[in-house]
Amino acid sequence: MRLPRLAVLAIASLVSADVNTTHESRDILPSTFKPAQHFRNVNLVRNINLEKSYARETINVVVENVDAQPQSEYFLPFEQRSLGRIGGLEVKDKKDPEKAGFLVDVVEVDPYGSTQYYKITFPSALPSKEQLTLSITYYTLSALSPLPAQIAQTDKQYVLHAFSAYAPSAYTTSKQKTKLKLPGVDVPDATTLPAELNADGKEDPQKQGTTYTYGPYNELPAGAVQDVSVRYEFTKPLLHATLLERDIEVSHWGSNIALEERHWFHNRAATLKTHFSRVTYQQSAYYNPPTPALKEMRFPLTIGSMDPYFVDEIGNVSTSRFRSNIREANLELKPRYPMFGGWNYSFKVGWNNDLKGFVRRAKGASDQYVLKVPFFEGPKQAEGVEYERVVTRVILPEGAMNIHFETTVPLVSNATGLHPTFMDTIGRTTLTLTAINMVDEFRDRDLIVTYEYPFAARFRKPLVFFAGLLAVFVVSWVVGNLDAYALRGLLAPNSNLMYNIGAAAIPQAISKVPTQSVKMVNVPKTRRTYCKGKECKKHTNHKVTQYKAGKVRNTGGEAQRVTTLIRSPGFPIRSGKRRYDRKQSGYGGQTKPVFHKKAKTTKKVVLRLECTQCKTKAQLALKRCKHFELGGDKKTKGAALVF
Repeated sequence: MRLPRLAVLAIASLVSADVNTTHESRDILPSTFKPAQHFRNVNLVRNINLEKSYARETINVVVENVDAQPQSEYFLPFEQRSLGRIGGLEVKDKKDPEKAGFLVDVVEVDPYGSTQYYKITFPSALPSKEQLTLSITYYTLSALSPLPAQIAQTDKQYVLHAFSAYAPSAYTTSKQKTKLKLPGVDVPDATTLPAELNADGKEDPQKQGTTYTYGPYNELPAGAVQDVSVRYEFTKPLLHATLLERDIEVSHWGSNIALEERHWFHNRAATLKTHFSRVTYQQSAYYNPPTPALKEMRFPLTIGSMDPYFVDEIGNVSTSRFRSNIREANLELKPRYPMFGGWNYSFKVGWNNDLKGFVRRAKGASDQYVLKVPFFEGPKQAEGVEYERVVTRVILPEGAMNIHFETTVPLVSNATGLHPTFMDTIGRTTLTLTAINMVDEFRDRDLIVTYEYPFAARFRKPLVFFAGLLAVFVVSWVVGNLDAYALRGLLAPNSNLMYNIGAAAIPQAISKVPTQSVKMVNVPKTRRTYCKGKECKKHTNHKVTQYKAGKVRNTGGEAQRVTTLIRSPGFPIRSGKRRYDRKQSGYGGQTKPVFHKKAKTTKKVVLRLECTQCKTKAQLALKRCKHFELGGDKKTKGAALVF
């Protein structure tokens, strides 16, 4: 859990912000602060719902102004140890719940004190002797503790919830009672209170089905506490998400909105006494008994959702089912393994929607748009899901400006920035919203974002894409017209060495062996890109597509020659093998010469040479060409060709 100092920021019931701003709700008061007794709680009813893996508390209280002056600030106390687990606090007028909620802030008094306060500000000051009925709702995360902490794989799970029979209050309370709603009737332990404390003289708690009632109690002073606890059967997962990251990417060009959620789950249920048994798990699957392990998750999506995916750290998870029709769209997921108590599982899930179902053009403004999406979605489980931290990021098109948003989700902070993506110039405008201590009951809350998207900004990416392609073609054309000889001289000054190896060899060694000729005929001037030097008048580096065989004959003079040297330690010049392609012979791989057969592929003739004096190795690659006449046949396959 986050520190209380951070948790107390999630209070605002209605948030509206502009671009490049960050909002934090905070009010700092001196450490000696004590709420003035301007109010009195005439009647207070507190309801604690324990049907899910978290506690939801609703306090309906009639507040009376006992001061002579109108008052507008009401303080609600919490213990320091539980403040960091309080989330989703909202205050409304009980008699008019349709109105917007009251402004709620946290007051920071003494970070090491035992009590902290929330400040509730009324829309208008309450006159003296007047009354106001408040409906205060909040959630307490990690409120249930497994007891015992370890169980067998098929055992029932019991959880313990500790609380105060008296509702937290900074003012005197004339009359109050607390009701608990449990998920079942299997309640082995519940703290009992003597009848003397009860206003009706009854022993607490009073049981009626799955409802347990403490009270009513007569007048109690401010800050009164009566610790009690209840232990009941809850054989369900205690699903706790340490982090939920949600991305909402808007694309006007693609008329699409892409949504992705990344979850990090932890099951707070009782851990296993022994190792997990797959056999026992498979046997129990036939009659499907209650279990604290998480087996599957259900994501109710917006109608029209498509292209869902389910991926974890290993890769794609195929145990998913997607059903979509004109009435609903449901995504059912099964984790790669059942999540028992103490186990973790992280994954991401995403889907697409048509943009027209979420974005509309604002009336009277051609460049202004309104986006309406759920703040977060996540799985909808019967046992409930609690979220320690939720980060929602809205990625708008590049060039969007004047961002405004509105939501009823209590936020910690909001900020805007840039998110660079493919072919962007400066990046897309991004709105990041952060909330803490959330529960799945907030999954239906909407986030409304208004932004301006100018007409000129819509063509920024196509123009950048076109300019990029044009630059690639221009660079390719320039590189293709460079002088290869000059380029090689700059990049590899010693590259001429590969052509001078033959001149450095012993002439007598060449004259004593039979030779084969390589004759270059009709080479266009545009393809003469490199010359071997004074020793050779022919050009050998050119674009080639075909070669033909010639006759074996001894040549001399200025004719370019290829000497066939059988690999032997006695010869000063050695190289790799001159490889033939059997398919090009036309004789099924037999050792027959190739006569005017056009190559099906652009195979290269690779010459690898090594100098016996300096041990310099060089390689020359020549493609087949109609200007390249090679004497010899397949029998010289193992020979080395040397210029």
